Amino acid sequence: MARWCACLLFLLSLCLPATAQAWRWGSWRFGLKLQSTFEFDDNVRRIASSKPSSFKKPNNWSLIATEPVITSPLDPVEIVADGVSKWSLLLRTRHTSRHHIVRAWYGFGYQHYFWVSSEDHVSNRFGFLYYGRLHRRLLLGFELSGGDLRRFNAEREYSNVLALGRLMWLAPGGFRVSLAAGGGGFAYRNKEDFPGAHIDGFSDGMRYSYLGDQYRLQVQKSWGRAFRVSFAYGLSRLHFDFINKRDKDGGVTPADEARTDLLHGFQLNARYLRGFLLKLSYRFELMQSASVGESFYGHVAEMLFSYSLPWELLLVLQGQMQFRTYTDGLSPNHNKYPVGQLPGEDENLASSATIRISRRITKRLRVHLRYRVYSNLFSGQNAEYFRQLISAGFALQF
Repeated sequence: MARWCACLLFLLSLCLPATAQAWRWGSWRFGLKLQSTFEFDDNVRRIASSKPSSFKKPNNWSLIATEPVITSPLDPVEIVADGVSKWSLLLRTRHTSRHHIVRAWYGFGYQHYFWVSSEDHVSNRFGFLYYGRLHRRLLLGFELSGGDLRRFNAEREYSNVLALGRLMWLAPGGFRVSLAAGGGGFAYRNKEDFPGAHIDGFSDGMRYSYLGDQYRLQVQKSWGRAFRVSFAYGLSRLHFDFINKRDKDGGVTPADEARTDLLHGFQLNARYLRGFLLKLSYRFELMQSASVGESFYGHVAEMLFSYSLPWELLLVLQGQMQFRTYTDGLSPNHNKYPVGQLPGEDENLASSATIRISRRITKRLRVHLRYRVYSNLFSGQNAEYFRQLISAGFALQF
């Protein structure tokens, strides 16, 4: 059924109007993007008949398993490679006038794993941003975003939502100052969908679901269109109903008690665009938690380079390195899963690199080829990790 839906979306997209005027209504602009990718992944999947067939978090890397570190009621884990078929549809609209700025989008995605069908899932994402001009240099607005990911049997993996109020000051001299404040929540795995996942009686949803509020200050300086630098500080407060406590014997005891984690982030970004695109980013993170094994400090460095090659080819190189130190050891939450599961979350050092080449075939159609590597080969305690992904696909944009 899902394949027929994907084919229908593709055929409908070919019948859409071709002229740019068909996607304009006054100062409003509308866009549609259909993308399909086939990917070969030598990642590790959990081969099991039980429902908790993998563990994933949003914006993080997938489950890697070698040997279980504790006794678990889950079925055994096998190491396999897999092919993935991905389809996504993105709808966008924007409006810019003298007094108002509006941005809105909705995205739908479907992933099919050829050999591990229990990993198939669908996702929904949405976002809305509005700014109203209070003064020539002062804008007030709000942002709403969220989404969910569900397995194809309707089991919910996670849902999240975030609402922010925003204030922007377009200061003289190429400076821009932005303030944001708001809150949201993250709901992970319904308990009834994943019974028996933990021998201590606490489900994934009880461990990782939270409500929270966040605050952010950003200062940006631009030198024309070619070069800009920005600095940002963010504070997030995450409220959980679960905590790991140290007992008198030195062990760790999970408890159904409220706790609040504080996450501080300091980030420096630089972008240069003239003949080529270069983006550099550095972020320092500090997590303060009352739960044993959750406090850490870390560094994240990122790079993106893009350059137009002959024959209308576009080359994109990306890299990331992340280093974290947990100040009181790893949480039993992490050790509940096999070693090496989440590079960058449990291990001290993680890195990734991506090479992407794309070419525009027609005004609407672009094809691409990508190779990506994730690793934490410098981590100790038998947590070495190496994952490769090779993908090819196309994108239709209107």
